[in-house]
Amino acid sequence: MKVAVVGYRKNYFENAIKKEKSLELTNYKPDTVIAFGGEGTFLYSEIIYPGIPKVLVLHSSKCNDCKNHGYGKIIKALVNNKFKVAEFLKVQASVKGKTLVGLNEVNIHYNPPCAIRFSVKVNKKLLAKECIGDGLIVSTPYGSSGYFYSITGKTFKNGLGLAFNNPVKPAKSKVVPKNSVIKVKIDRGPGVLCADCNKNVMPLKTGDVVKIQKHSNFARILQLNGKTKVKI
Repeated sequence: MKVAVVGYRKNYFENAIKKEKSLELTNYKPDTVIAFGGEGTFLYSEIIYPGIPKVLVLHSSKCNDCKNHGYGKIIKALVNNKFKVAEFLKVQASVKGKTLVGLNEVNIHYNPPCAIRFSVKVNKKLLAKECIGDGLIVSTPYGSSGYFYSITGKTFKNGLGLAFNNPVKPAKSKVVPKNSVIKVKIDRGPGVLCADCNKNVMPLKTGDVVKIQKHSNFARILQLNGKTKVKI
């Protein structure tokens, strides 16, 4: 099995993997990816290795004992195929022929110092007209405990969640079916389109229409003992 490791202190995990003859370290077309860090590390690993099954191993960024951790249990589970695969919905946003994909969310955001003005349609039905504020979050269930929750105070398990970020006029956040097609027209820009922690952002200007929907592929996390996040 070919394994890639992503993370600030990945060398500790890599050294442990090198001792296992049935595993091969690689950065090219791995069979499995170990994201060694926090949620940001996992999101980044999904950007560079989309769709590849991943083990999310949580540890503190200030970890002083990384070299002494016991990695054997995780490595043994990989060798013996003791993980189960869980699939998680991803979301995509397209504008002007370009697309960004998020595991947590896609984000239409204002460009300081001016607020952004936008209108939202879901399956061709108007949800919000000329909303003024900081922007709009469209979240997956996986990401609903993050940015979406910070705006709405809620999480959800199915569908896509729309959260209006700091609107001037009240705008009701909503969870829509996962197959919905969401179109956001920029009534007054400028703004930006971004996804998760992807450093590639797209500028938005007045008149642009952003199409948002579920992505065709899933993120895949390997579960050990029913848990998607392994702490060491």
